[in-house]
Amino acid sequence: MFMGDLEISIDIGSRHVLSLVVVRELFIGTYTEYSEALFETFEETGHPCIALDYGELHDYTTLCPDQGTLLGAGILRPHS
Repeated sequence: MFMGDLEISIDIGSRHVLSLVVVRELFIGTYTEYSEALFETFEETGHPCIALDYGELHDYTTLCPDQGTLLGAGILRPHS
């Protein structure tokens, strides 16, 4: 992961990887641009990824009381 200009690596062992990008705000008009970036990442890593803006993340975390409910909402799927 990247924090500013610093790249941080974490050994995930045999854990499932969930890929989520959270951005300040997403606009329908920029869907093509951020989708291309997500698909490029998927091709490089082999892990699908979705993007949510702060509002969408807030909605999901408010309505989903636990990890199982969040995963069941269909926004994130585990991949090994």
